[in-house]
Amino acid sequence: MPSNLTETQDTLAAFVRQDRYQAMVVRATQVELIYVLKMVEALDQREPAHVFGLFAQPVPGDASAYVTAVLEGLRTQLERVNQLRMAAGEPAWPPFPAACTDSALSASRRLRAGIVHAANLVPGAHEHRLVICLLPQSIERPEAYAEAIAAILPSATLAPEENWPRVRLILRDDGAPPRIIEALRRSKNPDVLIYEPDLSPPALMDAMAHDVCEPGLPEAQRMQLLTELASLDYAYGRLEDASAKYEILYEYYRRHDAPLMQAFVLQGVGDVLRRVGPLPLARERYAQGLTLAITTKGLPLIQALAFAVGDVSLELQQFRDAADHLEIARKIAMSLHNRPVEADALEKIGDARLALKRPGEAISAWRDAAAVCRIAGYKERLLSVLGRMASIFGGARMHAEQRACENEMAAVRAGAPVKPLPAASSGAAATGPGGRGSPGGSQA
Repeated sequence: MPSNLTETQDTLAAFVRQDRYQAMVVRATQVELIYVLKMVEALDQREPAHVFGLFAQPVPGDASAYVTAVLEGLRTQLERVNQLRMAAGEPAWPPFPAACTDSALSASRRLRAGIVHAANLVPGAHEHRLVICLLPQSIERPEAYAEAIAAILPSATLAPEENWPRVRLILRDDGAPPRIIEALRRSKNPDVLIYEPDLSPPALMDAMAHDVCEPGLPEAQRMQLLTELASLDYAYGRLEDASAKYEILYEYYRRHDAPLMQAFVLQGVGDVLRRVGPLPLARERYAQGLTLAITTKGLPLIQALAFAVGDVSLELQQFRDAADHLEIARKIAMSLHNRPVEADALEKIGDARLALKRPGEAISAWRDAAAVCRIAGYKERLLSVLGRMASIFGGARMHAEQRACENEMAAVRAGAPVKPLPAASSGAAATGPGGRGSPGGSQA
């Protein structure tokens, strides 16, 4: 982990343990929030003496709706634990307090009532904390969020409930602009900590670059950081830098006989080569990585590399090779229940079969892809395969099948929910587009 992420996680852990402050407001953009959420999840595992409640519900419009969503999340989390307790023969917890749904109370007072209820359930003395993390994924109306948390922020005029001192609050303020933090600074509330870590991608890259050069850091950790840096270089288009790092990494993992990481690095090398242009060499690196990955039985990486080999082979017009490798990716995606990758592979398998002048088999693959998309709610790929089938059906003058595809495309674009077709009904749409036949039959 980069040093600035480690520092941030340690700061959050220290806040949970200390006795002076009850609330910390963390400034975080939506990108930075991803890291904060991960760090809180890690703290939950690392600090078993404390109970963490993580709530990422967005703030859509008004304070009442936001608080209702958070309380429903809290109720659900408590109910899961309560069911386990009762199954173990322990007495049931008291029900959720009526104050949480009392419309006569402000949203913020309802929120406080729910947190107090949870605090009363935490076993042990006050050194065992209840850490409530209100980290909304989006804050559309900062004033609504401020209204929602008003009664839970420390206040000299508000007498705390019996177990309130054990509560620790980690609250998010949007990084641009930080409205809650600005208000706290204006009010000069001495009992709320403000924390503004820089977790932006440039800052993380700077920290990783510094850590990689740190002589006291074990070589394995330096290589892990170098791997992350190479991936970031690739993401930001610094392809020469990414390639140089991958070369170092490959040699390191080859020396240490780590085939899974060698395969991962070769995938990165293939990605770089594919962006630069020499597709045959990119395919060769992907294939080398696939050979190594197969020896490790690491299915997600095998899936990714098989898909990459097949996809590049398709670009190189090596259609049989493309279909074979994409079929491997499809089967692994099925076993991993990765519906989007399964649908993507099926669409490209259909493309390869069509190029091999096997339109019936192409339609069959696309029809399977459409069925997977309907199950997964994968609108983008469903529209794509329906368009392919409509084109083939139109060329073959299969007008009923063409209309079925076009009608479904129009419905999806208009916002209709994506759902599986009925198992039994009449007409072309009953068995999906192409249900009554396929151009070219099943010719080989």
